[in-house]
Amino acid sequence: MSACQRDEPEATKDATQAIWVQASEAYSQRTLLRAAVQSIPHIGDALDTILSGLGARWRDERIRLFLADLANRLSCLEAQRILPSEEFFDFFSNTVDWVVRTRSEAKRGRLAAIVARQVQFRASWDDAEAAARLLGGLSDLAVEVLSAAARAPECGRPFEGFRAVALGEKRPGDARQPLSLLREFDSVPPHAIRLTTSELVAMGLLRDEGVGRLETKAMEYFVVTDLGEWFLGWLGEGSRSERDDERRTGNDEAGCEGGSIS
Repeated sequence: MSACQRDEPEATKDATQAIWVQASEAYSQRTLLRAAVQSIPHIGDALDTILSGLGARWRDERIRLFLADLANRLSCLEAQRILPSEEFFDFFSNTVDWVVRTRSEAKRGRLAAIVARQVQFRASWDDAEAAARLLGGLSDLAVEVLSAAARAPECGRPFEGFRAVALGEKRPGDARQPLSLLREFDSVPPHAIRLTTSELVAMGLLRDEGVGRLETKAMEYFVVTDLGEWFLGWLGEGSRSERDDERRTGNDEAGCEGGSIS
């Protein structure tokens, strides 16, 4: 038997031993980690179950539902095929990160709407990423409040020409007062509405419009900013006038998501 024939079993044996050692070390580390997780009072068992595979299944299901929604939205669009690029990769992977992080079906649907509109209208990739990032940082309630403000009827004086919303109640008999958010979202605690409007103002999506117009304290009357309208355009949830324009131009067909993102 030649030297190379004698060396072959030894090499195989060494490789197998190395693999076994690595697997044993990984298993040992995982066992210690699981033991540490399980030892946490009150939440250890739940965390162990989630980290052992349940969390991964939830993640995969969220991605699956998002992709199914996206495929449905894109199936009724006429658009040119997108070619592979770093910009597309970054945009889509960052969007999927937000998909994985949320249990909200509504937010996943809005993320799918942003991707579909980018495919249809081809805005800059930076704009598409910014829209997805904005949405990712907002609660469903925040988007609903912003959308309600954009759809509010135009007001009379002192907010003439504006679609304003307010935290206070409307006075009886005055139909052109700002829309009351507390009444519009009467099932939501008032403190949650106040917190949401503050968040939207801080992000530049709403503007405090009461100061200087009325003898009132700050953060009581709001209007949607240009940035807010731009953001809602990505979601297909713009103002009443914009949605009327979409219907007239045929972009609001059943089963499809249309509109502009200028």
